Order: sequence, then structure tokens, then C-alpha cells
Amino acid sequence: MTEPFDIEAAQAILQRSPFYAHLGISLDAIAVEEGKATFSIQAERHFARLPEGEQYHGGILLALADTAGAALLGMLYERPIATIDLRLDFMAPADGGELIANAVARQLGRTVNLVDIEIVNGERIVGLARCRYATPRDAARPAVKIDHNAGKSGKGSIDASE
Repeated sequence: MTEPFDIEAAQAILQRSPFYAHLGISLDAIAVEEGKATFSIQAERHFARLPEGEQYHGGILLALADTAGAALLGMLYERPIATIDLRLDFMAPADGGELIANAVARQLGRTVNLVDIEIVNGERIVGLARCRYATPRDAARPAVKIDHNAGKSGKGSIDASE
């Protein structure tokens, strides 16, 4: 990218999607040159798995993971991104409150890109996702330094002050 990244403009683009806007997914931080971004979503009663509980339905975690990965790559390539494959391991129940998704680009390939997403609820990791996305046709390769160790032991998160 030739000019400084505008997080407010990126958030406005994200909110143009009726689905993302309905869920209330927010872009909280991005380090474009490192291929990292942090997204969040606030608990809503209609996200609950059961009528009497506050646990999130797993589909919300899956939607957040896919959005985080696709939006990160969309910002890197400056184009819409198509999901090829998505895997999410549920590590613990998400008990309401804020969900935070830390997305880290692991591979920017000629045809396929790989992004890992760690989903945190409170102080615990509740989901780990690995997602593959198609590289947009005729897209220039982003100037991103891939840190293959990022995300291990919490290194994938971004300090909002960066």
C-alpha cells in the first residue's frame, strides 16, 4: 500500500456488508505490514446457544473467524476474497461478553492464502481456526512480512496502540 492504512475507512467497508453489520463485527487493530488484524464482536442475546444460557452459538465463532481472515486478506490485496476452506476447533465455551479474533496471515500464495485466527473470550482461548482463501486474479502480492511464529503463545495479538 502506498499510503498509511485508514482503519476507519476499512471499518466502513466492513460495515457495508449487511451480514457483518448485523453481527456488529468491528475492526479494532491492524498491522498491514505484518499481516495481522484484530476484530471483535459483542454478545447479543440472539447469539445464545440455549434460551436459558449465555453461551455463544458456535456459528458466531465461525462467522467471526471467517470474517477476520477474509477481511484481513481483503485489506492486504485491496480486493474481495473468497473462502476456500475453514476449520475451527472449539477449545472452550464462549460465555457471553466480547469475542476477540486475532488473525495472522501465514502464507500468501500464488493461488491460495492461509490465515490462522485465535478467538478469545475474556482471558481464555475459545477457538482456533485455520482458513484458506483464494488469491484474487491478477492481484499484486502484498508487501507483508510473514512471521511464522506469530500467534504461538499469544504473539498473534496486536496491541491497539500500534
